[in-house]
Amino acid sequence: MSRWLVPAIGFVLALVFATAADATPRLCVAADSGGDSSGPNAPDPRGTTVNFVYAKIDGVWTEPHDVCVAVRFHDSEPHNRYVAFSLWYTAGFYLNLTDAGLPAGTPIAIGLHLPDGAKPVAVQGQWRNGIAAFGDSDFAAEAQTAPWEYVASAYNSDQTAASGTIDCSQAGPTFASTYGGFLRVESVAPDGSLLHEFAALQGAFFESNASVWSFPEPIFDDDNLVRAVSFSVAGCGDHDPKTLEGHLFGFIGLPALAYIGLTPDKLMQGSDLIPGLMQVRDGLTGKREKFSFHVISQGDLAFDPIPGVTFPPLPSGDGPVGILGGSDFSYSKHDLLVETRKANVATFDACRTAGGTVTGAGATIKCRPDPNKPNVTLRTPPRATSSGLEHVGLRVACDEPFAVKVTLARVADGRRIGSGRVHLHSAGAVRVRVKVGGTTRRLLAATRGAIAAKLRFVVTDGSGSARILVRRVTLTK
Repeated sequence: MSRWLVPAIGFVLALVFATAADATPRLCVAADSGGDSSGPNAPDPRGTTVNFVYAKIDGVWTEPHDVCVAVRFHDSEPHNRYVAFSLWYTAGFYLNLTDAGLPAGTPIAIGLHLPDGAKPVAVQGQWRNGIAAFGDSDFAAEAQTAPWEYVASAYNSDQTAASGTIDCSQAGPTFASTYGGFLRVESVAPDGSLLHEFAALQGAFFESNASVWSFPEPIFDDDNLVRAVSFSVAGCGDHDPKTLEGHLFGFIGLPALAYIGLTPDKLMQGSDLIPGLMQVRDGLTGKREKFSFHVISQGDLAFDPIPGVTFPPLPSGDGPVGILGGSDFSYSKHDLLVETRKANVATFDACRTAGGTVTGAGATIKCRPDPNKPNVTLRTPPRATSSGLEHVGLRVACDEPFAVKVTLARVADGRRIGSGRVHLHSAGAVRVRVKVGGTTRRLLAATRGAIAAKLRFVVTDGSGSARILVRRVTLTK
C-alpha cells in the first residue's frame, strides 16, 4: 500500500474546530479565515457534523467564544479517505487561538459525527497529551492546544499537499496555540461497503508537532510479512542535535501490535519487558531512538468527564489492550520504524514454549529454563538450503537418553514440508537430518527460490519430560 504523506496543520489550518458560545458548535466557512484559506483548502465537511466542542478554562469545561470548527472531508480517493479538522478563531487571525482565550496547554474536547459509510479508524493530532475514541460513525478527542511551526516549503504552491521537501532556512512563524488533526476513515469498495484495509489501526491515536508527517504505513519484509509500522516526520527546530524539540507520542492497539509480532502473551508480561521486545529505529539513519513504552489495560485510558457528553468507547477487554509510548527527539527528517527486536522475540517464544521463565532488563531478554526439562541448545542458521537441513545441530545436556522429533512447516500456511527424528541418543551433541521431498523443491521453484519456514523441535527425555523449541529459517534452493 502506498504512503500518504500529508501536511499536519499547514493546509488544514483552514480546517480547525471550535464552538461558539451557544449550544450548537458552528462549522467554519471559508470567510472565517479572513481570506487566508485557499479555495482547495476551504472547509468542506461533506456531511460531517460537530457533536460538541469544549474548552477547560479555570478548571471548568465550557463552550469557547469566537471559535468555529473547520472540517474538510477528503473522500475522492476510496483508499485514502480522511477528515482534516481544526479550530479557528473568528474575531482575529484565524490560527491565533491565544487571542481566543485558549493559550497553549488549554484542554479541548471535540466530538465529530461522520456521514453514513464513513467509519473513523485512527487520528493524528496537532496537540499534546491527547486521548481519542472511535465509534461506528463518531469520533471524540480530549487534548491540549500546542505550538506549531509553519514551514512554507513543505507544501506545494496552493498549500493542498506536501511538496516532498522542507527548507528550514525558510521556516515561517510558530503559532503559539493551535489544535487540529487528521482522522483516518476506512476505505470503501465501489458499492460503498467497507474494505477494512485499516482495521489493524482501529482505535490508534497519535500526536506530533511535526511540520510534515504521514499516516502510519506498514513495512513488509522479503516474505511479505509486516516487520514494522513507519511514521515519517519532519520539522526544523533550532538545528542543535542536543535539543529535543521533536515530539511523537501515541497509542497502538492489539491489532497493529500483532502485525509486527507483539502478541498479547508478550504484553501480559508487563511494561518491564517491552523495551527488550520492541524498538523505534530511524529508517533513514539506522539509529535507535529513545522511546518510552507502557502496557495499557482497560481503565488506564479515560476521558475527563463533561456533563451531558457521551464519548465513544475506549479499548476494553481482559488483559492488555495496547501500548502507549512516545519520544522527544531532535528535529530533521525522520522515518521512525516501530518494530520488534526479532532475536529477543525468538528468545521469548522459545522460552515460553519450553516452559521457561522470561526475564528482562532494558534491551536484554533472557530465559531461565525449567530445571525439570532437558536443557537444549539449538544451532540453526537463518538461511539454509534443503541439503543443509540434513545437518541441523543440537546440544542436549541430559543425564539420560533422549529422543528428538523435528517438523518443518511453511510460515504462510503452516503446511508441513519436512521432518526428521533421532531416537534414544545419549547426552551431548547430536545432528538431526531434516528430510525434504520433491514437493518442497517444487515450492522453492514456484516461490523464486525461497520459502519462509519454521523448524519445530521436540526433545523428550526418558521420563517423558519434553522441551519444545521453534526457530524460523528461510529455505533456499
